[in-house]
Amino acid sequence: FASGYDEGNIAPIKSFDCTHLLEQDDDQAQRLTGDFRHEEKKSEADPYEVEKNAPRTPPLLHGIPTFLSNLSQVKVTQVSAHPLGSHVLLIAEAGLLYAYGRNDHGQLGLGKATPPLGAQHGFIMTPTIVTPLIENGGKAIACAAGVSHSLVVVMTEERRLIRAQTQPYGQPPHSPEATESLSHHQLYGFGRNDYMKIGLVSPKVSKKHNGGDEMESVLFPRRAALRCRVPQSWQQPGNGLTSPPPGIFSISASQDHSAALVHRSTGDVELYTWGNAMSGAL
Repeated sequence: FASGYDEGNIAPIKSFDCTHLLEQDDDQAQRLTGDFRHEEKKSEADPYEVEKNAPRTPPLLHGIPTFLSNLSQVKVTQVSAHPLGSHVLLIAEAGLLYAYGRNDHGQLGLGKATPPLGAQHGFIMTPTIVTPLIENGGKAIACAAGVSHSLVVVMTEERRLIRAQTQPYGQPPHSPEATESLSHHQLYGFGRNDYMKIGLVSPKVSKKHNGGDEMESVLFPRRAALRCRVPQSWQQPGNGLTSPPPGIFSISASQDHSAALVHRSTGDVELYTWGNAMSGAL
């Protein structure tokens, strides 16, 4: 982040003395730490039955700021987390997307869902790079964490050959062959796809859940139907007004909805919304 202070004089806070919180009674300690030590016994038919010797995640102290040593050498430029959700998206300066937190619907984009009744209680606590997004040289430039789904804008660059203009026989061309740089912004979505809120029409529809149609969860990042070409020679308008950056410059995700703002090469700014359309919410 851009800052006006000297980062060299700041010592990161690595931990807090929270031992007094763990001295509470079992019920209160369970609420504070997330340590479900007194789980009810699962039935034999439960596919997520926890094995006796399965590794368990350490107790979590909710609401306690903690230094992420895994990212101590990473320059983070963007962070997104929904107040009703339980997962976090981070974008590094190099354009890599990191994700951690709740993953019961694949909202971390890691190719798997973490069972909520398993040893990790549906969470992946280590920030992990979402590798499918870095294929073809793509760089994450914007992210939005919803409650159970995630959106990411990926920028890709390419170069194409521009042929010289043909002229009548015996005359030289107006300009020699050259290359042109092109940039594209592509929206990706992953996680729970109920109400098609990640922008995909799922080929499979599961049974209804809580009165609504629950679509198949998307475990890997998949392209949504929102893409924009970004001109290389883009300039701010000369009327003294500040124009938004070109391409998909802002995205948002909530519990049942998604939205995006797109600045086209024509100068138009377009708003896109999708998800739960009941009561005119879109």
